[in-house]
Amino acid sequence: MGKRLRVAERLARCIDDPRCPDQIVHGLTDMIGFRMQMIAAGYEDGNDANRLRSDPIFKMAQDTLPSGRDLASQSMTCSPFCPRL
Repeated sequence: MGKRLRVAERLARCIDDPRCPDQIVHGLTDMIGFRMQMIAAGYEDGNDANRLRSDPIFKMAQDTLPSGRDLASQSMTCSPFCPRL
């Protein structure tokens, strides 16, 4: 449902990303989408992001191969410019 409505993408467009574009590994859309999935799965406080970032199910939900790069870390998903959803 979230992908069809593009909620993470729409939210990301509302946020000014102050990071240097050359050094961005995880875009705001990816971080917001991962955070939304964590909340939907019952991990509402974000403490488990470091453990879940390599979880194959969460990776596939973010359109990343299970063997692909890890998702954003806890410090990235809870950074000051990323909204608390």
